Amino acid sequence: MSSYFDAWDREVSAIADEPDDDTFLARLAVIETPHIKRISLICGDREFPHDLREKAMRILTQYAVGTVSAHIPPTDHAAQWARTMRSSEVCTRLHSLFHEIGQRRHVTRYGVLDDNPHSILARRDEHDGTDVASMVPLSEAR
Repeated sequence: MSSYFDAWDREVSAIADEPDDDTFLARLAVIETPHIKRISLICGDREFPHDLREKAMRILTQYAVGTVSAHIPPTDHAAQWARTMRSSEVCTRLHSLFHEIGQRRHVTRYGVLDDNPHSILARRDEHDGTDVASMVPLSEAR
């Protein structure tokens, strides 16, 4: 299985000792933001399974602290969890969801979906010839 979420969890663990709750939440938001963007791009693909898209988007909206970059405050639950547990609940829940995605072996135009969001997005962009994250054709990005 993917080490993507383990690496994300290690990033969060590295800031867990931050004594100030507000600083911890701000740093957590910075860590979560690129992951939220990546997951959103994957789930927005037309071939992503609809039922899993709904689950992923529900997880992002309910449990992410990193939504502050979009000027959306985290839910009270997400902020309280982060303060109390000194971890990212969205990471934990998405990790479980991506295990399910990998187990389904869903076939798309760019290959089988696995449990690694980074590799899913990279394969899709390579197949489609676009770096969706920056909206630059790959031929121009190189």
